[in-house]
Amino acid sequence: MFVYSLLPRSICLLSVACALLGVRETHAGWMGFRNDTKETVIVQETIVVNGQAKPGRPQRLSSGEAVRDTQCVGGVRKMTVYDADKPNQPLFSGNFACPAANENLLYVIKSDGRGGITIETVKSPVQNNTPKK
Repeated sequence: MFVYSLLPRSICLLSVACALLGVRETHAGWMGFRNDTKETVIVQETIVVNGQAKPGRPQRLSSGEAVRDTQCVGGVRKMTVYDADKPNQPLFSGNFACPAANENLLYVIKSDGRGGITIETVKSPVQNNTPKK
C-alpha cells in the first residue's frame, strides 16, 4: 500500500523536474531524393533481412518532385533508381551515405544528356527550431 501512494507523487515530481529543466527536442538529419530530370523515376531501397536482400517499397518521383526520410542516421543504404517507363533496367544502383545527426543530405537526380543519370549530393545543416527562452 505504501508503494502505491508514492507512485503518483513520483510521477508528479518527475514532470515538474522536466518542465523546470526545459527538456530539449532532439534533431536528427534527414536524407532525401529530388528528381531534376524531365522523366518520372522510381527510387527503391534494398533491405537485407536474415541475410537475404529484399526490395523495399518503390517510390515514384515525377519531374521536380522530392521525397525525404528521417529513419536513418549514419551508415549507408542501398538504393536503385529506375526509369518509370523501363522498370526492368536500373539507371543507377549503389550505396548512399546516411546523414550525420547534424546534417541533411539531398540526392539530386539529374539527366547526364546521354540517356543516363548523375546524382549530385547537397548537404545542409539541421535546423534547430527549438524556441528560445
